[in-house]
Amino acid sequence: MAERPCTSIPLISVCIPVRNRKEMLRSCLRSVVRQTFADIEIIVSDNCSEDNLREVIDEFDDPRIVYCRNQTNIGAVRNHIKAASLARGKYIKFLCSDDLLLPNCLEESLRELQRHPGVDAIISRVVIVSEHAPLNPRVYSLPFAGVVKNMEYQEGSEIFAFANVGPTAWLMKRDAFWELGGFDRSLGAMIDWELYYQLLRNSGGVAFFDRVLAVSVAHQSNDALVCCANLTFFRDVLQLRRRGVVQNSAKYADLIWRQLSQAIRCGHGVLPVLKLAYAYGYLGHFVLSLPALVAKHAWARLKVLRQTPDDAPVPEEVCRALHDTWSACKVSKSTKAA
Repeated sequence: MAERPCTSIPLISVCIPVRNRKEMLRSCLRSVVRQTFADIEIIVSDNCSEDNLREVIDEFDDPRIVYCRNQTNIGAVRNHIKAASLARGKYIKFLCSDDLLLPNCLEESLRELQRHPGVDAIISRVVIVSEHAPLNPRVYSLPFAGVVKNMEYQEGSEIFAFANVGPTAWLMKRDAFWELGGFDRSLGAMIDWELYYQLLRNSGGVAFFDRVLAVSVAHQSNDALVCCANLTFFRDVLQLRRRGVVQNSAKYADLIWRQLSQAIRCGHGVLPVLKLAYAYGYLGHFVLSLPALVAKHAWARLKVLRQTPDDAPVPEEVCRALHDTWSACKVSKSTKAA
């Protein structure tokens, strides 16, 4: 059962699904309680952690924090859904337990979202830092500035090829989240991608906000690396490709290439990847199109996906905010994967 010391209904629910990562959760929570916008609840959904996360919650003594511990490990996707089911706010902000919010994140995101009454979600920019070099940030571009609504798939579109769609960059209406079906339980990792496509096609619109408001911390136990290592990403790519969600050829090429590279680095080799392709009926297509996939990947890196950081320097105000946030939150390493 969730513990709810706070009875008033907040405007924003910050949902933090987590398993282990005790030190990172502490840093994450510090970044949330420091927000300039205070009308929030902070939902921590503990997926049967081995770490004692209750200790971290008790350190804050903040009535806005709602803590819920699963008695068994229900998986990362279902834990995201569990956190969302506990939310009461008009808006939902999903926050990865290893990420941080800059102090004005919620205030600015909400103000921008309310500027577009019919829009269901806002996506802002994220600064990427390494746990080993936190004050050497990189910033990723947005594919578009403005509002996108009822957008049909377009081959080569930068919006459909956009890579930085992690939920830490989003603020969305809670009702819209559930009307779109929430996160897809059939997927193992790419739930954010599937929901992003649903937002572009079937929602009241998405506003791209050209402000850096959150921090994504790269580390060895990062969920993306773990999912690449166990081929979860590749399985999801094939499933979404079959369903027509990942139609963009450049994005498909990039995902395939990254999965192959990571599988080899993790010692899997190419054979498990080929077996998965065969299981989903894509082996012939996969083998025949591999040269084209490599070529498209190279082209995407140069022109389409903007997977590389901006050439422009990170704005000074962002560097200051990052420095202040990092110093205040004291991010520590974690040796356990979520």
